[in-house]
Parts: sequence; C-alpha cells; structure tokens
Amino acid sequence: MRRILSALKRRFNLSLLGLCCSLYTAAQTPALVKGSVLDDTGAPLMGVTVQTTLIGKTEPLFSTTDVKGIFTFTNLRAGARYTFVFSYVGFEKHTIPHFLVNAGDNNSLLVRMKPQTQSLNDLVVIGYGAQSKAKVTGVISQVKGQELSRYSASNFAQQLAGKAAGIVINDASAQPGSDPQIVIRGIGTLTAGRNPLIVVDGYPLSEGSSLNSINPQDIETIDVLKDPSSAAIYGSRAANGVILITTKKGKSDRLQVLLDVYTGFQQRSDRVAYVDAYQAAQFFTEARDWGYISKNPSNRSESDDRATRLSKGASLRELRLNYIQPYLDHQAGLTNTQWTDEVFRKGRMSSYNLSFSGSSGKTNYYVSTNFFNQDGIVINNGLKRYSAAFKLDSRLSEKATLGVSMTPSYNTQNYFNNNGNQSNDPIANLYIMYPMFSPYNADGSLTISKQIAANTPEDGALGENAVALAYKIKNKRDFFRNFGNVYLTYDLLKGLTFKTLLGGDIQSNFFDFYNPSDVGGYRTPAPKPAVAIENREFVYNYLTENTLTYANQFGQHSLDLLAGYSFQKENGSATSVTGSNIADNNLPNLSGASAFVASTNRYVWTQLSYLARAQYAYNNKYLFSATLRRDGSSRFGDDRNGAFSLL
Repeated sequence: MRRILSALKRRFNLSLLGLCCSLYTAAQTPALVKGSVLDDTGAPLMGVTVQTTLIGKTEPLFSTTDVKGIFTFTNLRAGARYTFVFSYVGFEKHTIPHFLVNAGDNNSLLVRMKPQTQSLNDLVVIGYGAQSKAKVTGVISQVKGQELSRYSASNFAQQLAGKAAGIVINDASAQPGSDPQIVIRGIGTLTAGRNPLIVVDGYPLSEGSSLNSINPQDIETIDVLKDPSSAAIYGSRAANGVILITTKKGKSDRLQVLLDVYTGFQQRSDRVAYVDAYQAAQFFTEARDWGYISKNPSNRSESDDRATRLSKGASLRELRLNYIQPYLDHQAGLTNTQWTDEVFRKGRMSSYNLSFSGSSGKTNYYVSTNFFNQDGIVINNGLKRYSAAFKLDSRLSEKATLGVSMTPSYNTQNYFNNNGNQSNDPIANLYIMYPMFSPYNADGSLTISKQIAANTPEDGALGENAVALAYKIKNKRDFFRNFGNVYLTYDLLKGLTFKTLLGGDIQSNFFDFYNPSDVGGYRTPAPKPAVAIENREFVYNYLTENTLTYANQFGQHSLDLLAGYSFQKENGSATSVTGSNIADNNLPNLSGASAFVASTNRYVWTQLSYLARAQYAYNNKYLFSATLRRDGSSRFGDDRNGAFSLL
C-alpha cells in the first residue's frame, strides 16, 4: 500500500511540475497584436502614435501606423492585460484599457478616431489682433501652453514637435542650447533664409534669433500662421510662415504663487556599441594581412614578419600593429575600452520655475523667474539658463489701457564644435579610437597622444584621446538678451481704437575658445601650438508701431478693419580676435598670446512698412479677407526699397 501511495505521490508531483512548467511557458510565450486606425469617415490614418503599457508597469512600448493605418506590436506577454493609447494631431486621444492579449497572433484591434471639436468662439491670434475661429479664413494652428508643458525641453520649438500639423522640427544637434530649425509647410525660399518670423507679444524678433531666450513655461499660446493669406500682414519676412507667441498674464483676483520643479534624464537612443579590443585586433590584423598579400600572393605570406614584409616593399599599413599580438593570443586582463561609454553619459535636466500672478482692480500682472540646467549626453557639455518675465496690463481709464512686458535672460553654454574635425570634435574622434587604449592613466589623469605614439610606426589611426578633447578644449558661450515692449491703446469712438507700441531688443554675446598645447590633434601629438579665440557680438533692435482698428456688428454683417504704420531698425557689431604664440597654458585665453589677428563687422538695417486689412463676414458663413502691406528696406538700393504683399 505504501508503495502504491508513494508512486501516486510521485506522479502527482510530476503532474504538478508539468502544469507549473506549462503555465510558466504560456506566460512567457510571445504574442502579436495587430490593428488598424481609421478616421470618422473610414479612411486610414498614417502616422498615429500608438502607446501600450503592461498593467502594473510604467515603461511603455510605441508603434506608428503605416500608410494603410496599420500598426503592429510583437513580443507582448500572452495572458497579460495591456492599455493602448492612440494619439494624432487634430484628433481626440483614444484609449483601450485592460486589453487581454492571447497567445499567438490572433489579437486584432480596430480603432476609429474622432476629430477634435473646438469651440468656434475660441479666439486665435492672427497678427495685430485676435479673431474667433468661426471668422478665420486662413490656415492657423494653435497650441496651448498646457500642451507644451507635457514635454520637457530647453526651448519651445522642441516642445512644439508633433503638436501642430504641417510643422516640422529639425533638431540637427543634441547639444543643450542648440536651436532646432522650424519648417512650416516646406521651405518657402532658397535664398532668404528658412526661419519663420517669430513674434512675441506683438514684437517681431530678428531672423535667426535664439529660441533659448524664451522660457517655455511663460507661454500661454502659440499660434502658427501657415498660409500666405494669414501671414501676409507681416509682409516679406513672413515667406516661411509666422509663429505668434502670447505670454501669460494675471487672471485671478487673488495673488497666485506657483512653484514648478522637475528633473529628469536623457540618454542616447541608438545603443550602438563598437567591437571590443579582441575583435578589433582580429579585424585590424586580417585587413593589414590582406592588403599585404593581395598585392603579390605568390611572393608574400601571412607568416612574414615585420622585417620580411619591409624587405618585400610593404607599406606601413601592411604591417601588423606592434602591440597587437597579446590580443590575438587572447591574453586576459588587457585594456579593453568601450569608447562610447567614455564619451557619452546620461544627462540630467532640471527646471525650477517660480511665478506670481494676479489682478488688482483694473491692473493684472505676471512675474516669473526660472533656472534651467541641462547636462548634455556628451561629457563636459551643457546649458544653464537664468530667465525672468514681467508683464503688466492696466486700464488707466474707460478708454485708455497701458501695457508693459519684459523678458530678460542669460544663457551660459559649455559647447563643443560638432563639425566633424577630428582635431577638436570628440564625437568625430570617437570613430577612430582603438579599444586597446584607455582614456585615463593609472593615477586617474588623462592619457595624452598615447594612441598617436603607438600607431605612428604602422600608420594606424592617429587620433587624440576623445575624452581629453572634451575636457581640455574650452569652448564657453555666454548669451544675454532682454526684449520687451510698452503699448498704449485709446478708444477714440465706439469700435475705433488707436494703439501705439514701442519695443526694444538688446543682445550681448561672448564666445571664449581655447585649445591648449598639452592636448594633441589628428595626426598631431602634444605638445602643439595653443590657440585662443574670443568673439564679442552686440545687437540693438527697436520697433515703433501705430495702428487703427475698427470692429462693428450690423445685424448679420460683421466688419473688421486695420490700418497701420511700422518702423524697425537694427544695429549690430561683431569682433573676433585670434591669439597665437602662447608661452604656456597658465592663462587659457587671449591674455597669454603675443600675436593676434582681428576682424570686425558692423551692420545696420531699417524697415518701414504700411499695412492694412479688411475682414467681412455675413451670418458667420460667408467670409471675405484682404490684406495689403508695403515694406521698404534699407537692404535694397535707393531705387529698389519697396515690396508689395497683397492677398
């Protein structure tokens, strides 16, 4: 009897073990989910962002629909539940919670997304005024500040990516403080720049202005004028579109104090890693052997030593590297550097924003201060920004209103020349670094020109330590900017308002570059001659505008008229000094040089403009709009200083 019970027990344990293994296998079996996304008419939607998250987890997976509106997720966990979120510009976000994923590929989803329904009474900024969406005849996209703040970035352009149709943000560099290129419905001109005109609270900034001078947390709305009809009121400078930024102002009757703090990290997304030292040794050896033997296979052999190869006419790059044999022998404990881990890092990004806002009787106010600190994903690279904003609107009387706004900022940037030059660009130099060399000595100091010295006998890659280039070459950039305006409006008659505006923009930039003698360059070991460069730039821009607006409603007829005059002038100067013949590195700037080369540049331009616009609506169904603007610019000759823009 005991034998029978023991046998039954063993069978039960084996069955239970088999059941547990089956359950574990089912839980780990990968599953596939496939689906399609359509709009309310049944047409497929391309480019929809699909996010799925395993219930109980925080790390999401992403996919994007193709031209047929189809998306696919592979390697999901069978038997688990996932939440799917679908988002697309111009459509309401769609969520499918707790979707049970079955084993295999028999999981399909069909999603229909609804267009966003926004009130036609909402106002959008159209340039020199605002208008309800029901009366807008052009193509305008509006993005609110709350939407921008969902994504952390150093400037508003990075936050704008993917939030407005027809706008492409090209971020060519991951360096903190770099300005991405904004393209609105393609490139508008091949010869006059590609940047859109940026207008902040009615003040048009100079073309190419740095976007880092505007704190994204001070932005209330961004309105993008994308078609010629909408942008024509800004004339010739609106060829690439117009971005209208409206900053926040006080709304509440009580004082509101808001503190917004966040921190996060960013890192490389590609995860590319180079081969290790042992694999690289095999590759280098095979490449050099093949180059040597292929020129005369009958008289050359892989076993030929260095002296034999030289006697048979081998070039330096047909000789084996003098330090390579221990790696070919697979000796343990040799230097094996993954250079991407040495040059790249996980960069921290933090923001501290404090704002005060409110309204007191006929006056509303908004004051904010911000500190933004971002470490780049490359060592010794980063941005610090100190900024503030002040905005005041006061109703002086029943007919007069006074407004003041000011936006000062100071940016300091640890920069590196990401120009592909292997003498000073650590990223470009990274590609020729051999894993047999370490960036640091045993005492923790930087190795200098070690790879150059070791590779010179066989003409290997003669690159300087990429980590030393990042730490030893100083490239600091400081930017100060303060812009703002003062305006006064006065109601002359019912519906007729006069507005005068005076604005100013001051910029002062200082670039400090020093390449010391104790770090080498490409094919140049240290010591080498040191070089110091200093650039100073100063720009002053001011604007004065006077406009008359008339708005009235006659039954089902609505009429809006605008006429105005604008004058803007900019003065700029730049000085660059290069110093050489530097005795030592004790003074890492121009003061240590004894030979100098200097260059200067000065410019001034003015623009005088006349503008007019008429807008008519009947029953909010039949709309008419006409815009006239004449720009006169000093950049043209005396007989060619005018240009019309009429739409």
